[in-house]
Amino acid sequence: MIETVKQVCQMLSRGVITTGELLGALGSLEQEGNENTAVRVKPTDTAFRVIDIMPGSPAATPYIVTMETAGASLLTLGALQVALGRDNPLPRGGPNRPAQTMFSYDDAAAPFKCAIIVRYEDDEDVDHRDAPVIALQCRRDPRPSS
Repeated sequence: MIETVKQVCQMLSRGVITTGELLGALGSLEQEGNENTAVRVKPTDTAFRVIDIMPGSPAATPYIVTMETAGASLLTLGALQVALGRDNPLPRGGPNRPAQTMFSYDDAAAPFKCAIIVRYEDDEDVDHRDAPVIALQCRRDPRPSS
């Protein structure tokens, strides 16, 4: 599961990548997309229920990949912290919205960076590190100009 997240970020960080290439690496086509809608992927990694790649046109350059976990207990925030390093909590979108945090995947040799925004279940009775992950969104980010 974490290897799939790293694979997505490695691919998004490359200079040239297409939605079709990313789709092929992650699974099989479930629903076609276009420039304005995501392509839905049936993931090879069964720890994910569904993966959406935006934009959905096969020749387009993907910039957002959303991955929903197949079960809340399959991945914890603590496991991501061990694999990806320190996270930065994000503000909630509202009182009934899931908690969110962000990780950064940065290969200094790659032309782009990858932000990983994680939605997780936040329960006062559960240690923060044991919080189950609901979904992840990997985003292709440009490097700041020097």
